[in-house]
Amino acid sequence: MKNFFKKNKIFLLTLLVLILWASYVAIYFYINKVNNRIGIISEDPIYIFFSLISSSFWIFQLIFPIFVIVPATWNFNKKMNSGFIKNYVMRMKYKNCLKSFYKEALKAAFIVPIFFLFLLFLCCILAGGFKFGSSIDLYNVFSTNLYDYASQWKEFTFVYFFNLIMYGIFYVNLSLICCRKKANLAISIVLSFIVYFSLEIFINLFCGLVFSRLLDIHYTVYLFSLTGAIVYERVKLEYTVIYSICLVIISSFILYLTYKNEEKVLIEYEKQN
Repeated sequence: MKNFFKKNKIFLLTLLVLILWASYVAIYFYINKVNNRIGIISEDPIYIFFSLISSSFWIFQLIFPIFVIVPATWNFNKKMNSGFIKNYVMRMKYKNCLKSFYKEALKAAFIVPIFFLFLLFLCCILAGGFKFGSSIDLYNVFSTNLYDYASQWKEFTFVYFFNLIMYGIFYVNLSLICCRKKANLAISIVLSFIVYFSLEIFINLFCGLVFSRLLDIHYTVYLFSLTGAIVYERVKLEYTVIYSICLVIISSFILYLTYKNEEKVLIEYEKQN
C-alpha cells in the first residue's frame, strides 16, 4: 500500500485537490439552497451539474488540461531524465520500456472523468435523488442543444465521459511529446500548456475564418474547440466522438514518431542531462 501511494502520489494529490474543490463548491451550493439564495431550485442532478460547471467551475473549462499534463509529465520526465531509462533498456527492449512508462502516464487521463463522476454524485445528493431530466425545460440556459442531449441522458452521459477520457489521452500524448523536446520538468509542463493554448487559438481562428466565412459552414468552432469537452454547444454527439477519437489517433501517431528512434532519443536525453 505504501509503495502504491508513493508511486502514484502526484496522481492522487491532483485528484484530491479536485475532489476537495468539488466538495467545497457543493457545500457552498447547499448552504445557499438552504438559505433560499438560489433563484431556481432543481431536483435534477444534470441541471445542477451544468449549473456548477457554468458558475463555480467556469475557469476549469480553460485550465483542465493542466490537471492531466502535470501528473502525466511528472513520472515520465523523472524516469527519462534520472538515468532510469538506461537501466530499463539494459533489462528490457526499448519499446517495452516506453510502453511501460506510457501506461503509467495514461493514468492521468482518468483524473478529470473521476473528478466529474464525483461531482455528478455530489449533484445527486444535492438534488435529493436521481431524477435525471426532471428539469429538462431549463437546460438551454447552459447550452443550445443541452435540451436535446438530456432527452437521451443515458447516451449523453456515456458519450460525455467517453470523450473526457479521449481528451485526457490526447493531453497525455501532448505532454509526452513536449517532454521529448525539453528535459526540464517545469519547462515541459509550461511548453505543453503553451502548445495547448496555441492549438485552441489556431482552431478557433481556422474554423471561424475557413469554415464559417469562406465555406459558410457554421458552428464548427464548437466541435473543434479543445474546451468543448466540458460544455457542448450546437454539435451532434456522434461528431464529438469521432473528433475525440481522431485527436487520440493523430497525437498517438506523432508521439510514436517522436520516440521511434531509440539511439537518437537516448543520446539527446544524455546530452540534456
